[in-house]
Amino acid sequence: MARLILLFFGGIQIKLDEQSIIGSMSKKEQALLAYLAIESDYSHDREKLAGLLWTDQTRHSSFLLITRQTVQFNPGSDYSCDVVAFNAHQAACHVHNHHHVEQCQVCMMQLQPAVELYHGDLLEGISIANASAYEDWLLPKREWLRRQNVNSLEYLTNYYRQRGEYQRAQNYAHHWFEMEPLIEAPCEQLMLLLTFRNRRTEALLTYEKFTNLLYEELEIEPSKRLIELYHRIKFDDMAINPPRISQFKRS
Repeated sequence: MARLILLFFGGIQIKLDEQSIIGSMSKKEQALLAYLAIESDYSHDREKLAGLLWTDQTRHSSFLLITRQTVQFNPGSDYSCDVVAFNAHQAACHVHNHHHVEQCQVCMMQLQPAVELYHGDLLEGISIANASAYEDWLLPKREWLRRQNVNSLEYLTNYYRQRGEYQRAQNYAHHWFEMEPLIEAPCEQLMLLLTFRNRRTEALLTYEKFTNLLYEELEIEPSKRLIELYHRIKFDDMAINPPRISQFKRS
């Protein structure tokens, strides 16, 4: 049986036996498949599905496409979906019994493959005309997945920093900073991790990139704490020692 591959992070790719079939599908067919695959835990009423993507004036066309009274994506079929896999890794971490997630190796082994799946926001760049109900589903779902990925990057950064694996921690902090370029916490983490690896010039450039963007976008200055860190790094006035978790709180 042909294997279906569904990739919805950073856009949309649909493949059958490694061959793209997206060109043979309309935008709404692609959007409908994405919805059904992501929400595959339960069946969906035909009328509701029609209302997601078609207006009252064009709903008769949707009934030609959706011929069953209820529809559900078969989770037991031969397929893979990046969003479904991402959610499975996240769920495994959430149900695991631990005192602190940032100190749990079992959970880190779940979060690592999860963040590797995240190549951009859910259905990024996809726009469906006259489908406000679909947007009402997509936008909060996109934001929720984004927040899960940001949290995972933060946990992984802290985990590897505690272990003294600064290169790996830096990689996760870099991705975290890319996702939240106006938040101080990832900037601070990245500055410190670069400093721990004797890359002070890059740490200072990270600060300058952050402060420039902060002023351009919000017309505000960084916190006193971050300014002081910048000067400590600039004037070589800090010991290269790993910080404690409690030092990193979101601004």
